[in-house]
Amino acid sequence: MPTNGNIVNNRTTRIRRTLGLAIAAVVLASGFALPASPAAAEPEPTTEAPVFVNKHGFNATVKEAYRGYFDVTGSPRPVVTVTGVPFPITIEKDVDDTFVFLGTPKKAGDFQITITATNSAGTSKLTATLHVRGYGQHQESIGFYRGGVGLDDNDKKSLRSFVNSLRPQTTFTTYEITGTMHYTGHWAKDKKKAKARAWAIASYLRKKGITAKPRYTYNVESHDGDLTYSRLNVEYSYRG
Repeated sequence: MPTNGNIVNNRTTRIRRTLGLAIAAVVLASGFALPASPAAAEPEPTTEAPVFVNKHGFNATVKEAYRGYFDVTGSPRPVVTVTGVPFPITIEKDVDDTFVFLGTPKKAGDFQITITATNSAGTSKLTATLHVRGYGQHQESIGFYRGGVGLDDNDKKSLRSFVNSLRPQTTFTTYEITGTMHYTGHWAKDKKKAKARAWAIASYLRKKGITAKPRYTYNVESHDGDLTYSRLNVEYSYRG
């Protein structure tokens, strides 16, 4: 049998429950809401000033499309500019932290460029040298009389003019000499003379200081008249 103390406790509990329900009903009816628990504050986004990393060399060639890469970190992502480039460029985002500027050089030389990266955390600058190599192309037809393998004075003059036009520190990217001979009915002999014509051109250029080794090709072909033309084809770049 419940004691007087238990009876009092049970009545008190029922009164508290009833009173709580009544208060909740009044709050809902009046349009008020109980205060919500405060939300956890979102972490502030981190910011980092731009920093250039993995510095690349900048080496281009006149008349050839160029892509100059550079890497720069930073948060938020930096906005970059490139100044001092002597030809029109566009700047693109490549992958990760890599950017690239694109354009086609028009003149040779060494040019100081400045790359600037800016975001809300700061600004960073990279100064570098853009080296643009020169570019040249030369094609020459060397006439040989039927059966002959020697260079005449006009051919020597043309070749000498070509050699004199070259600049110091020239690098040959293409150096081809084609020896050509009339077909006289003796394939082996004709091909041997075609080789001799190509070697005559190379030998003259070697004596004038061109030490690069050419790529030889040989043609034996039918040809009317007394003259067959062999060919010199050179493409080159030079420093400055």
